Amino acid sequence: MKEKILNALKSKTFFAFVCNIVIMVLIIGITAFSYDSPDDFYNSLYICQYHNYYNSEINYIFATITGSLQYILLNFNCFVLFQILLSCAAFSSLTFIFADKFGKAKSLVFTLVLNILFSFDHYSYILSSKTAALLLTAGVLMTLNAIRNKKYSLPFWVGLAEIAFGTFLCFKYFFVGLVFFIAFFVGDMIAKRKYKLPFRKFFWYFRPFILVFVFIVLIGCGLEYYSYSVNNANTETSGMYKYSTLTDKTDDNAFPNYSDYQEELNAVGISSANEYELFVDGYYDENNCLNNNALEKVAEIQNKENPYNFFVDAGALFSDAWGHITGFDSYLIIFVTIIVVMAVFVTVHKKRFAFFLVLYFVVGFASCMYVRYAMDSSAYTMYGVLLMILSFTMYSFDFEHFKKKEFKSMADMNKSTVLISIAVIVVLCVCSCVSYFFHLSPVEYDKKPSDLYTEVERHPENYYVLDPVTAKEYISYTDNYIHPLWGFSSDFLSNVDGFGYLHQKNQLVNRNLSTNIYEAVVDGRNVYVIDKNITFIKENYLNQYYGNDDSVIVYKDEKEFNGIPIYSVDRVK
Repeated sequence: MKEKILNALKSKTFFAFVCNIVIMVLIIGITAFSYDSPDDFYNSLYICQYHNYYNSEINYIFATITGSLQYILLNFNCFVLFQILLSCAAFSSLTFIFADKFGKAKSLVFTLVLNILFSFDHYSYILSSKTAALLLTAGVLMTLNAIRNKKYSLPFWVGLAEIAFGTFLCFKYFFVGLVFFIAFFVGDMIAKRKYKLPFRKFFWYFRPFILVFVFIVLIGCGLEYYSYSVNNANTETSGMYKYSTLTDKTDDNAFPNYSDYQEELNAVGISSANEYELFVDGYYDENNCLNNNALEKVAEIQNKENPYNFFVDAGALFSDAWGHITGFDSYLIIFVTIIVVMAVFVTVHKKRFAFFLVLYFVVGFASCMYVRYAMDSSAYTMYGVLLMILSFTMYSFDFEHFKKKEFKSMADMNKSTVLISIAVIVVLCVCSCVSYFFHLSPVEYDKKPSDLYTEVERHPENYYVLDPVTAKEYISYTDNYIHPLWGFSSDFLSNVDGFGYLHQKNQLVNRNLSTNIYEAVVDGRNVYVIDKNITFIKENYLNQYYGNDDSVIVYKDEKEFNGIPIYSVDRVK
């Protein structure tokens, strides 16, 4: 028993977990969590608080697992907690891979470099697409390491699980992982000159790569297809899936001018510039013109206005890279590190090993272009690709040919190599910390509408409906947004709704209100609107679609807190 415990303590698995858990605890201890994008807050709200698992971004299986465990782990936001734990598991997998191939000493150096460059984006900022990129990087490398060892044991299946979870969080990054898998195979084949083998021997070399590749494709595409099927199982879920897909597309581009496309917008029911303004602000009304048909038309117009142009997008990609360089952010440090690692790689390897770097650069550039196109946005298009380039380059090192007989000077340089490694890690750590704290955006608590929150909480009998633009500010200062890891209380936003797509139908029914939010606002009792913007456009819309001949619908100013008015909406004869 004692030997088993000692062997476990000496194992690569224990070493990997200890290193990364220590780093995770250290970073969590000196930083504060925040959402890198409000999208993840809404994902966690719908999954963990409302238990709505239908989503175009997050796989239905992952949403169901997360939402189910939320019933048990009430004090935590499970959507955020799982991303932190999965990130730690992925970093641990990378450490395990390096330890298995290079030994613990070199693995520790590689681990520290990767964590210094990327861990702030997983233990401080929360973004599901970045977590997906990390999981896919670790998962693909775990499968490649299993092929190298010709052992398809537990680490191989852990790698497949990480690929599955990465696919759950962002399916679009799945294809980036696949092309890096192919790039490594081609580079390995050239470096080892396997292409010169007779066909029979080459087939035995090629066979595990193609079988694992097909297995990965089946897992990733199968899980995504299942989620797609569930999301489109009936009219209600397919409507939600369609809405979230369309909003992802339209939000990442500028909305077209109403005057330029008046006829096309009129064809889908938007009959005036005022209605279009409400639509742009985020109002949704399935029964009238502010619906999915209008979103489809706007997405169509945006595609017409912004056709895909390879050279334009490539120029924009380099402009983004230049922006990171001039802004001295974490991306600049990553760029420099990749260049240095590649320079070392070329220095210590034979010329044919340089094909790895050429392939990674070409595949990385192509992946950036794909992610930019697939995600309809320039944000975060480089993060996952840079992570994969650096991780795959590190894994492609081959130190086996540095034998003492041939390289005595290398063996004698151990102490100086250690000192250089320590110096590099210290410099990286200092630069990364300076960049992190220099670009840190603290919460402006003086702008928090505390009095408004108090008023809403003091009157649970009232039902408050937020204007979509006002809702963004209202939500961004809630405790659960400021502290992502905190669990949602049972009464969080229980008497708050909005004019968007999703509504708390159970609350509306329990209060004997119409499930149509506009009818509930106009005719319901104790229903109020929170809106800090001009209201006459909303009054005109309500009168046009929900008014009658013998009365006029008006916004009546009731109270005001922190500069944000609360209105009652009444029919005045």
